[in-house]
Amino acid sequence: HVTLADLTQHPAILPSSSTFTRQIASRLFQESGLEMQVSMTTNYLETIKMMASIGLGWSVLPASMADKELVILNIDGISLKRTLGVVYHPRRILSRAAQAMLELLLPEKTL
Repeated sequence: HVTLADLTQHPAILPSSSTFTRQIASRLFQESGLEMQVSMTTNYLETIKMMASIGLGWSVLPASMADKELVILNIDGISLKRTLGVVYHPRRILSRAAQAMLELLLPEKTL
């Protein structure tokens, strides 16, 4: 197990500060009175994954990207999650593909 304080001793490879993921991570450290050591910023998740997998730093990535190339760190008391949403214009006609996607994402809502 690792603590947030442990992570401050190692470089981080994160998406840009304009991304929601980075803002969640930054807020977590700020609330604990800690500062991350960000060594590289890129919005290409595959690049972040590759750099973390060869040991250039730690990162925050979607669980769907986890594989044998990465070591998943369990940080005591921390569980990062984010909620995703959908934005569409309610007075515009949606394509069949868009309707099908929304029906998958929002099964309780009739379009």
